[in-house]
Amino acid sequence: MTTTHAESTVAVNSPEKILNGLLALMRDLKLIYMQEVDAIRSGDTKKFLALQPDKEVLSRDYEFRVREVQARAAAIKQADQGLRSQVALEQAELSVLADQAMHLASRMAESMRRLHERLIDAARHAVQQEKIQYGSAGVLTESATAKPVATAINESF
Repeated sequence: MTTTHAESTVAVNSPEKILNGLLALMRDLKLIYMQEVDAIRSGDTKKFLALQPDKEVLSRDYEFRVREVQARAAAIKQADQGLRSQVALEQAELSVLADQAMHLASRMAESMRRLHERLIDAARHAVQQEKIQYGSAGVLTESATAKPVATAINESF
């Protein structure tokens, strides 16, 4: 069986192969998003963070494959209708999962920001309470004359 390079390239880049590759990527991304949503809901930040490198690689591959589909739109329109419908269905499901994950991640980030602000405010309040203290003789104690303590990274410079 001898095939020319051009023939093997056509087989590798056939619309069906491109769509099947896209389907595989979408299924992998859906799995990552489902795991991400579960991690966020259970508060497992380690698992959430561990998923990010794989999600980044799959997302980049997915974007590349979508651009390939767009570039070959005329040929893709000639592909099997069932396969194209399956791609459209998977894409819709992926979009819903991605939106859900993004919404939950935004909520988690907002919660973390509020927690950080509360911790900083509590630290500032604690430092403020210790800052001005007078002894029994009416003289400032050591804590009042001590160098201020930075309560946030941006205050230490």
